[in-house]
Amino acid sequence: MKRMVVAAAVCLLAAGLTSPAYAMTGGTPARSAEAPWMVGIANVAKKPGEPYLQRYRCGAVLISPTRVLTAGHCLDYAAPGDVEFHIGDKVVQAKAFSTHPGYRMLDSTVDPDNPQAQVAVNDLTIVELARPVRGVRPLPLAQTALRPGTTLTVYGHGITAPPQPGTTYSSVLLKASLHAQPSSVCAAQDKSGAAADPSVLCAQAPGMNVCPGDSGGPVVAREYGRPVLAGLISSGGEIVGKECVQGAINEFTNIPALRAFATQAHPVWAPRLAGTAKITGTPAVGQTLTCSLPGWRNPKPTKAVEYRWVHRKTGSDDWYFEIEGAKAASFTLTKAQSGEDVGCMITAENAGGHTEYLPKPVAVG
Repeated sequence: MKRMVVAAAVCLLAAGLTSPAYAMTGGTPARSAEAPWMVGIANVAKKPGEPYLQRYRCGAVLISPTRVLTAGHCLDYAAPGDVEFHIGDKVVQAKAFSTHPGYRMLDSTVDPDNPQAQVAVNDLTIVELARPVRGVRPLPLAQTALRPGTTLTVYGHGITAPPQPGTTYSSVLLKASLHAQPSSVCAAQDKSGAAADPSVLCAQAPGMNVCPGDSGGPVVAREYGRPVLAGLISSGGEIVGKECVQGAINEFTNIPALRAFATQAHPVWAPRLAGTAKITGTPAVGQTLTCSLPGWRNPKPTKAVEYRWVHRKTGSDDWYFEIEGAKAASFTLTKAQSGEDVGCMITAENAGGHTEYLPKPVAVG
C-alpha cells in the first residue's frame, strides 16, 4: 500500500479500500488472546453500516495506552479524521500522526514504474490516540539488535489470495513464523539499496511470505523470555516482482534501530486542520468555487499548501480524476464540469509528515 495518484487516492476514500493487497502466505489462525496489542486501521465509514472488512487499511500495534505504531506508508498523506483504530472490541480515533523524518520510498529495480512495488526505508509512523486504551496490554519494544536466525512471528488480517471479485480481507487474525536474515540475503534480490539501510530488517522462511495487505502489522520476537516488538511489516515479494503465493524475501521496519524515534516524548506532529475544510461558492457553470480552510494547529505546514481539483460524473462510482491545471485554492467551473461532482484535495507537509484532506465534493448543476 504505497502513495497513490490523485485518482486512486480519492477512490480510496470513497470506496474504503487501499491498493491491491494480499495476506501472508503460510499463515495460520492466531488466538486474539495471544496478540491483544494487535491493531487494525480502517477508513472511517462513509455510510452507516459499512462493513469493517470493506474499510480495512493496515495493521498496527499498541505500544502504550495512548500510542500506536504502524508503517509510514500506511498513513502518509492521510488525515487523523479519515481513519479509526480497532483494538479488540474498542474503536479509537487518532489525535495526530508523526512519520519518521527519514521515511522515503525507493523504486523497485525489477518493476520501477509500479508504485505498488516500491520499498521503504525508515518506514514508521507514530499515532497519538484521542483517548487512552484501557484494559489492553501494550507490546514493549525490543531493546537489542536482532541477530540473524532469530525467530520472528508476524500477524495480519490481509487477503489470502490474489484479489478477485468477492475477495475480502480476513476476519481471522493470521500469524506465521520466519527468521531474521543478514541484510545481504535481501540485497541479493532487492537491488534498490533499501536492504542495506539500518532501518530495514530482512527476514525469510520457506513457504512463508507477506504482501502489502499486511503492512504495518507487528513483527514479534522474544527478549528475556517475553514477546517484544521487533519490527513492522513493510514490504514483501512485490518489491522483486513476485506474487505472495510465489514466496520471496520480506523487508520489515527494524524497530531496535528506530527505537529512539518511536519512544520520544514529544514528536513533531504532521499538519492538522483546526476544523473542517469546506468547498464554498455556487456549484454552477461560470461560478467560482473555493477550497476554504479553517486554519492549522501547531505545528503548522512548513511548505506552501497544495491544492488539486478533481471531478467525476455525478452519481458515479468511478475514480475522481484531476482537472488539468486546476491547482489553486479557487477554481472557476466550465461547461466541462456540468453534471459532475467536483472536489478539491488539500496537501500539507512539515517535519512530521504529510496530511491530505478531501472536503465533501459538490454536484455541479
